[in-house]
Amino acid sequence: MQATTALHYVADLAYNIRNFIIGYLHLVLIGFITFFLYAFFIQQKQLQVQARSSRWGLSLFLAGFILSEALLFLQGIFFWIGWGMLPAYFELLFGVSIFYFIGLMLLLFRQKNAGSASS
Repeated sequence: MQATTALHYVADLAYNIRNFIIGYLHLVLIGFITFFLYAFFIQQKQLQVQARSSRWGLSLFLAGFILSEALLFLQGIFFWIGWGMLPAYFELLFGVSIFYFIGLMLLLFRQKNAGSASS
């Protein structure tokens, strides 16, 4: 995605439509880094995902990520083709962002319970 901004049209598009920039940064920072850290901690056995609540937590976090990315890029596409704002865009973005919080809380709740059970 970043290499395509070498093309003048794509660079102009990215500069004028901020949703593409926000979506890209979101993809890199939340997508790659967070999921890399999840995978690393699971591999190092510092994060337990055998419990149902942990799997639900990771699933909700992933769903929040995919849905928020879709909304960000879809809004950018709407601006690009001249259709304006998505109906209830900010409310939808807030709604799917709650999945991040709930997923993380489920995951952390399970880790706290697993830690106190082994003590």
